[in-house]
Amino acid sequence: MVKYFDEEWPKEEEMLRIGLEMSRKNKADRFPTADERWPRQGLVMKNRVFIIGNGESRKDFDLTKLREHGKIYACNAYYRDNPLPDVLIAVDSTMTHEIYHKGIAHKIPCYFREWTKCPNFMYQTMKAGFLSTQGKQKEDKFITNGDSALPIGDYFVMNAHTIQGEATIRKEDGTKYKKDVDNTHIYCSWITDGDKTQEWEDPGYHAGATAGHVACKYDKPTEVYMIGMDLRSDTKYYNNIYKGTKNYSSAHYEPSPTGVWEAEWLRVLKDNPNVSFYKVNKSDDDKPTNKELLGNEKNLTYITQAQLLDRLSQK
Repeated sequence: MVKYFDEEWPKEEEMLRIGLEMSRKNKADRFPTADERWPRQGLVMKNRVFIIGNGESRKDFDLTKLREHGKIYACNAYYRDNPLPDVLIAVDSTMTHEIYHKGIAHKIPCYFREWTKCPNFMYQTMKAGFLSTQGKQKEDKFITNGDSALPIGDYFVMNAHTIQGEATIRKEDGTKYKKDVDNTHIYCSWITDGDKTQEWEDPGYHAGATAGHVACKYDKPTEVYMIGMDLRSDTKYYNNIYKGTKNYSSAHYEPSPTGVWEAEWLRVLKDNPNVSFYKVNKSDDDKPTNKELLGNEKNLTYITQAQLLDRLSQK
């Protein structure tokens, strides 16, 4: 018996070894590897975020190439002519209500400023108060996604947008003239099922830097790429892809005052020292939009759009 065991056990052991090897091979054949199942694993681990502004430098840049490489945060009217981003930011009431009325806030998370949801019993009182303070005795400037006379839901958001006074208008030939403007509207959005507007801490920045703040606070990225954040204008006119369209300034307006956007972004950089920020300029020439307007912060690198695409192609 002992002799039989000594002779047969090595054979049994060899059969077990062969069986285990075959089992492992079969499993490998049935189940793909982690890299095969999650080909984006290396990129996701980096937790990369793209912040898309609406500066004219991004006009000819193919933003669809970014989708597979990270999360996209966009601002204001971006949704009009691009695939929906992962998150949309708007801080002006003209845009927040436009976005809500278009149903975008029911498709993706949206961060809106002054988006206080009020119970419907306050509707008539608030509406009358807004009309009175805006000097409007009729409702021709009252914009809503429902019946302006009656409540249509349990909660609503109401804001006023007022631009009144003397504006300087620049014509195409460069001449200027003064014009009295009265652009006053009252906006109301009734909150409907599926609403994805977010509760958040608002830093009070413009939309671009606000997007950077929100992304860093809630997504904890390791890399943030700023695209279309021009900060300046290359011409004597207002710099925005959507200028001259609804809820945007005229294409003939002078450039926005400089300094504020830079200060806001510098605050975002300083508040997030462990995040690597990349200011993506159109090129490396001497145009105002391509200059190193945010200084030399340790966690900031300036790259071109071509360099960004090259980086993404290698990772």
